[in-house]
Amino acid sequence: KAPLTYVLEPKIDGIGIELTYRAGIFVLGATRGDGLIGEDVTHNLRTIKSLPLTLRQPVNLTVRGEVYMQRDDFALLNEARLKRGEEPFKNPRNAAGGALKQLDPRLVAERPLRVLLYELVDETGSSEREHATHAAILDHLRALGLPVSRDIQRVDSLAALLAAVAAWQARRNSVPFDIDGLVIKVDDLAQRATLGMTARAPRWAIAYKFPAQQAITRLREIELNVGRTGTI
Repeated sequence: KAPLTYVLEPKIDGIGIELTYRAGIFVLGATRGDGLIGEDVTHNLRTIKSLPLTLRQPVNLTVRGEVYMQRDDFALLNEARLKRGEEPFKNPRNAAGGALKQLDPRLVAERPLRVLLYELVDETGSSEREHATHAAILDHLRALGLPVSRDIQRVDSLAALLAAVAAWQARRNSVPFDIDGLVIKVDDLAQRATLGMTARAPRWAIAYKFPAQQAITRLREIELNVGRTGTI
């Protein structure tokens, strides 16, 4: 039996998207939705500076990834909102999700959105080839000009995997965006085919959630409201 190798991807706390390119041109972007049907947010995604509208090769491509905000960009955004007397956003994920639902792309362009891609769904075209590993696919996406996280790791043993997970828990706040865990995938695509799927999920991937971060909060005030039916 061939030894298993694994790929660890930081689980970005953002908004899942699926992008479609035709002949290397970005033509469609949708949110994850219910897993089958998402919302067309193509015009809003076009405003994201890190998302290429034209690839380096004229391929037909479908990829998945995450739209997010970096923590420092989010802080500056809220600072500007407070100066204008507007309500600050609760967290980067909500701010990113709200931006993608805007009807006016000009408003979306004002938000510091970024995108990282992590999965190839389908590809045909001049560079069509067989990839043996997930790591090779990620390198291919980078070569096409697509943004892929530099924090993705490949490890070649279970011991190395456990050590990498422990190291990630210690450095989770060192990356510039919020992550709530890791996605751990078997790297070899042939081994993935052997492992197969359950009714709900692949057997070759798992989401590892970090323990919830804890802090002490002081409750300063409780505001009571009377609802439409008289309920407090």
